[in-house]
Amino acid sequence: MNYTLPTFLLFYISTIFCQVVNDTVPTHNNVTTWLVWSEWSTCSDDCGSCGVHVKTRTCLSTSGFNII
Repeated sequence: MNYTLPTFLLFYISTIFCQVVNDTVPTHNNVTTWLVWSEWSTCSDDCGSCGVHVKTRTCLSTSGFNII
């Protein structure tokens, strides 16, 4: 049986050069399968230069271990 663990987020701040501001990836050995990354969300700000874009990814585990 597979258990769905928390979704991990990748945030980018929209600037002239994109910058990773939060990249949370579990390092526990119980992660057995990664699902594909989602598409980028729309910008959270109308100006397009100071908003946030979000991408998510979910991992599956056969152990039922929850990653926090």
